[in-house]
Amino acid sequence: MMDGEQLLSKTINFLRFPLTVAVVFIHFNIVDGFAVGGVEQGANGPGWYCFIINFLSNVAARIAVPTFYIISGFLFFYKADFSSAVYVRKLKSRAMTLLVPFILWNILAVLWQMKGCLPGLSSLGSPFELKFTVGRIINTFIDKSNNGSIIVTPTGTAPTEIYPYNTPLWYLRDLIVMVIISPLIYWCVKKLKLWFVAAAGVMWYLTSAAFTHECYLYLFSIALFHFSIGAYFSVNRKNLILEMRRWFKYMPLVYWPLAVVDALIVDIHWAYYSYFHYAVILLGVLSAFVVASWLVEKGKSINKTLTSSSFFVFALHYLLLRQLGVVVFKVSHLPGDNYFAMLVFYFVVPALTILACVGTYMLLKRYLPRVCSLLSGGR
Repeated sequence: MMDGEQLLSKTINFLRFPLTVAVVFIHFNIVDGFAVGGVEQGANGPGWYCFIINFLSNVAARIAVPTFYIISGFLFFYKADFSSAVYVRKLKSRAMTLLVPFILWNILAVLWQMKGCLPGLSSLGSPFELKFTVGRIINTFIDKSNNGSIIVTPTGTAPTEIYPYNTPLWYLRDLIVMVIISPLIYWCVKKLKLWFVAAAGVMWYLTSAAFTHECYLYLFSIALFHFSIGAYFSVNRKNLILEMRRWFKYMPLVYWPLAVVDALIVDIHWAYYSYFHYAVILLGVLSAFVVASWLVEKGKSINKTLTSSSFFVFALHYLLLRQLGVVVFKVSHLPGDNYFAMLVFYFVVPALTILACVGTYMLLKRYLPRVCSLLSGGR
């Protein structure tokens, strides 16, 4: 029988790779079609097809980023009496684990977009030009929307969402912000306790329903609320996993039926659907800790290589995913109107992408360990 500290450590470790896989499936949501040569293949699919993809990419997988934030908030304050000296030490530590890989992976994303994966398969899919100004260089790492980065595309293809150039790394961008304002978060969860977490939760819930990814307040609220949940448990010396199991033991029994309903009603008016959808996401986040800890107690584990490569997969997958999908589609001569074939395609492309990312990680770790360490933040 493992003690609380062992269960905590093993559960957090267990969650890393499955949550990363979930992020990959979020970014391969082909329910509205997959563009090949300007044609949306697999669009307007039957109900069963849309349900499966919606359930996995739009509902179940959406717990990944909030769960990562909770873990990050918990570990940031874990077993530390927060002080100015501790804050400076943690800033230095996070500079290597967050800031350095954040910068490197965005630079790689720009180079990848400029070169394209294979001849004729440039992920930009259109002509582009480079413009170097201080503002554009900064925006390449913060906000590429509306052609604000150093790569400028025709207006019709310009990104609209406020992400860094390597899109999934908005999570790192906002996590860096949480680290910078961590003294304020520490004070709030120390003095106000759950009142602060609840206030952050209300802001997240209302902004999530009212805004889209084009609004930074929405993304900031995701980070603040969930990072603060983790911080609350850590600052107040509570075991995250034991507390989750204590208060939300039966939450998975509630979550899964509601998740099915969520996937079924995704097409109703956003103003009504969104409030239900984000409530279900929160229930799923709480359930993830409970289910993972149960599996750990039963002796289940994730391969060490997969666990250690999780960050690398997270950072690299978006550069490969769509282009690899185009290659698979063309090589297999996939009929875009065959929805059974498209469903297989939906599972195969993320699997091949993850395999390619893990393989790249293993090669770098063996032959260029220093480079691998920098790109992985020393993980």
